Amino acid sequence: MTDTGNPAHAAVTTLWRDAARYRRAVWLLALLALALRVFGLNWDGGRGLHPDEGNLVRAALSLGVEGRLLPEFHAYNDLALWLPRLISLPFCDSNDGACLTLVARALSATLSAVLILPGAGVAFLLASADGNIQAGRIAGLVAAAALALSAPLVQWGHFGTTESAMALLVGLAWFLAVRWQAGQMTDRAFVLSMAVTLGVGFGFKTTALAVALLPVLALALSPRAPVIRLRLGVLLGVVALAQGLAFAPSVIFATEPWLAVMRFEGGVVDGSVPVFWTAQFTGTSPVVFQLGQLWSITQGAGFVLALLALLLMPRSGWRMALPGLAFALVYAALTFGWHAKFTRYLAPLLPIVLILAGVAIGRMAMVLHARSPLAAGLAGLGLMGLAGLDMASAYAKPDPRLAMEAVIANQIPPDSVIAVEPRDLAQLAGRRSISLPLANPDLTPQALAETLAQADWLVVASRRNWEVLPRQPGRPAAICAHYAGLVDGTLGFFPYHRTYRVGLLGRLFGPGLRAEETRAVFDRPNMILFRKTEGLGIEELTNRLSAVRPSVDCALSTLARVLGGGA
Repeated sequence: MTDTGNPAHAAVTTLWRDAARYRRAVWLLALLALALRVFGLNWDGGRGLHPDEGNLVRAALSLGVEGRLLPEFHAYNDLALWLPRLISLPFCDSNDGACLTLVARALSATLSAVLILPGAGVAFLLASADGNIQAGRIAGLVAAAALALSAPLVQWGHFGTTESAMALLVGLAWFLAVRWQAGQMTDRAFVLSMAVTLGVGFGFKTTALAVALLPVLALALSPRAPVIRLRLGVLLGVVALAQGLAFAPSVIFATEPWLAVMRFEGGVVDGSVPVFWTAQFTGTSPVVFQLGQLWSITQGAGFVLALLALLLMPRSGWRMALPGLAFALVYAALTFGWHAKFTRYLAPLLPIVLILAGVAIGRMAMVLHARSPLAAGLAGLGLMGLAGLDMASAYAKPDPRLAMEAVIANQIPPDSVIAVEPRDLAQLAGRRSISLPLANPDLTPQALAETLAQADWLVVASRRNWEVLPRQPGRPAAICAHYAGLVDGTLGFFPYHRTYRVGLLGRLFGPGLRAEETRAVFDRPNMILFRKTEGLGIEELTNRLSAVRPSVDCALSTLARVLGGGA
């Protein structure tokens, strides 16, 4: 018989019920995260319009064909290719790239949603390290909500690439380290689970090597005897190495091709191997640019709250937080100085920032009782949540390239010739196309005029070319004249139709022109269809393209008035 009048029993019952409600709330937020990530998952109608995703899918499609077990493409490690390939087998034909793309996206969405669970766990343990359970629960719920509603995490969850896996890897590794430091895991369980986590992470991407700093620091900070820490470290290293090689066997059996890709990728990120995709970073500050991106993708609030958490965290929580913080600092020190500054490189940092934001809210709510700062923090996170919901809602709209294709199919005569820019994925409904020679470093006004003279229409498929090419050092003068001529109409082409993808809140949360281009060009480019209204001959076009334009005509703000009108 239960003694319901016992105060101690009542207190325990209340704590248990609160804990149960807390766990249910975290799981509901994880389900919300999954829903936001799978909504509109087929956002490009099966066309495979994400170039990095296309590389992964093509490499995965070759696996198992004629006995092939190792991929030919090593920018992603073996598990990143084999896992979607194996999952797709019951659902897809062996050569169905569109189906495999959906499977890869569903896997990414699932991994992104799973991040909510360890993320909430870390926030709870850090905020409640001094015994304030309610602060921990609030921190856990806020961190879970921030992770669930984060716009970049929602976007990456729609891509069949490895950003979601890398974010989950960091969140899970930090969670295991914090649990072990809190005495909630045995030494053996910690080492083995961490080793498997790192091995699986390496199977996706070589970037996982940096995450090994987390368990190493957790071991270094442990009060255990040095000989025990050394033994655990050796066991961790051996098991993690074995797991990593098991999930990325190309390192052993295709060493030279794998190393060649690693050298090429290293050259791309440090700028020693020039490629067009990193030309957008010309003239940007190595550190300031990425700090600005981190500020932007967290609407500023997440970044500020993360810094505030460092002041509000209980002293007993610092030892548990230190491995994650040290990893973030080291990773930022390594990557923020790279020439390549893609937003996706922030994927391993974003979980740490959002978890710490939850810790700050939890401590303000239950320890400081500071209403004004708390209200400001919640308002900032609410803004960040609106950005995430807006991002998800945008996938209800058709892809701009498909919408433009419908316009071309219905409104442009079948015998028309459409000029297109290089390095973009315009969908032209089978119309004849001609590529503008803008990528030619020796471009002459006459060569560009000859192409424009043949075209009846012209498509600008994204900001990828016009935002980058005119500001490159040593670029041919004809490029400036070309884009300035499109803006003021002197080349005889005028805007006919625009397509773009925005969410329920319109352009409020859309990435601006100062944002890194892949935040827009992969899944929500601004497209413009120009119609030739004045049939200029090659000689006249050459003269107009040879005219020296003042630099203001090719300034980003000038071009954006027409070319960026729907961005």
